[in-house]
Amino acid sequence: MRRTTLLTVAASVINMVVLLLLPDSVGRLLLKDVWEPTQALLLPATVQMVLYAAICGTRAGLLGMRAVHKTVRIDIATTVILTTAICVGVVVGGVTGAYWALVVGQVICNVIWWATYLRHRPEDRVGAPAPEETGSQSGDSGSHTAPAQ
Repeated sequence: MRRTTLLTVAASVINMVVLLLLPDSVGRLLLKDVWEPTQALLLPATVQMVLYAAICGTRAGLLGMRAVHKTVRIDIATTVILTTAICVGVVVGGVTGAYWALVVGQVICNVIWWATYLRHRPEDRVGAPAPEETGSQSGDSGSHTAPAQ
């Protein structure tokens, strides 16, 4: 998880630096007339990319620990948060406002992902037997029937 997070954050920071230090002549060559309006969006766009990169490892880590239900719930919640942030941002400040609102929304999402990852215990998994059900403490043979539905 740490390596994934470090690699994705490092790659996004390198991308951020390259884009922010890109000479105007290169920007105009690549994007032509679109370069000028694009420049105002580069900082919030690259900050959001770095923030997103910072949660790639936590998401992969939760999936690796079979916390699929938690991951899906967070995916749904963060989609709502980011969509709402963009809509509010565009009303308040146009395209640039939408990007900065996306950055704020991404910070909130990062807090949710990291808090969930740091609090997650493998026994929280849906369908995982509780410690008292494993039979290791009770001395039984370990054969169990499924709980009544």
